Amino acid sequence: MQTTINLIAGICYSKNIKLNYIVEEGEYKFHGNRGRLDQVVMNLASNSKDALLNTLDPKIDVKLSRDENHCHLVVSDNGSGIPKEIQDKVFNHFYTSKGVGEGTGIGLSMVHSIIEEHGGSVNFKSSSEGNVFTVTLPLV
Repeated sequence: MQTTINLIAGICYSKNIKLNYIVEEGEYKFHGNRGRLDQVVMNLASNSKDALLNTLDPKIDVKLSRDENHCHLVVSDNGSGIPKEIQDKVFNHFYTSKGVGEGTGIGLSMVHSIIEEHGGSVNFKSSSEGNVFTVTLPLV
């Protein structure tokens, strides 16, 4: 995941977005496809970046933590949030709130599918103060 974080950091730097990456101590062993899980991180961070277009002091936080049985990846931003009327559609295939040519509507549906394939879950909370996406995966 570090390579993906480095790529995200470069993108954030070029857009004047502050990126915080925190990994809590502990061992993180789970079965999965590294490339597919990197795609999850990239898609979540990319959506956060897009949500920050008109935000003063934009920031994205990526945090990896664990409990006894699960790994938790939290990607949050301080953007404008997702309007309530579309929150139930964000994981639908080909749904996008972005303009023509700006989004395909596959990013979050792909995140959802990949995480389900790995026996995990993805949830989010959104408000006018930003979005918080939480991915939970079972540890080995």
